[in-house]
Amino acid sequence: MSFLPTPKLIAIFTLAIASGQLAVTPAHSQVLEQPDAKADRLASQFSKHYIPLETTLEAALQNYDQQFRRAAAKDNSYQKLEKRHPGLLEAAMAAGRSIVAKDLGATIPIIQEKLAAFALDKFSSSELMEVNGFYESSTGQAIMRGVLENSDTDQLTDKLNEDAKANDGRFVINDEDIVAFAGEAAIKSMSNADIEEFVRFLSTPAGRKFMANAEGFVGIVSAEMTKSVNAYLPLVQAATMQTVRDFISGKRTK
Repeated sequence: MSFLPTPKLIAIFTLAIASGQLAVTPAHSQVLEQPDAKADRLASQFSKHYIPLETTLEAALQNYDQQFRRAAAKDNSYQKLEKRHPGLLEAAMAAGRSIVAKDLGATIPIIQEKLAAFALDKFSSSELMEVNGFYESSTGQAIMRGVLENSDTDQLTDKLNEDAKANDGRFVINDEDIVAFAGEAAIKSMSNADIEEFVRFLSTPAGRKFMANAEGFVGIVSAEMTKSVNAYLPLVQAATMQTVRDFISGKRTK
């Protein structure tokens, strides 16, 4: 069975929410382990490739700042407040950012645990070694790097906002939207050799099994991120409003 290296297929190997700068994983020492312990380690390693904590959090916070500034630039009332109370916008943004950082910092390890459990149930140790090896290869890193360098997070955020309006204000991270978003970004940075290597991996038993279970991996991430976003957004809104209040009342000046 052949696979076309479409953006959708390529996106399966990237974190849908787009991670931060790619951290190169060091080579792993070959040590003797009990079979169960080895499988657990490989599954955990895979989950950290799929959604690395520090780089994912960094990218999410960068996008938070970017989207906050975009929204503020469109809001005349915020602009007037900033003129009367210089520093208000940055302080309000920082108040919300700390909440996002705390919530995602707790959510990402939960996602990693669920991904690892899912992978452990579906893959053998040898298959996990092959999948992890692909992530650590130059092609795997090129795919992930492409998402970081080419992602149009403004477009994705606008789509999420539009969808939320039709869903009583609740944000739902749609698997298909995320896959399309990540795949289009990733393929832009892939060389001919990367594409050939990607297709080669998909033709292996481990690659075929990965694709057969891809919806499960993406579903875990999108479901947990949806819960996270809807949980922290009211807290972010409250924190920013409290900061605005403090500036207006003179309790804060920076």
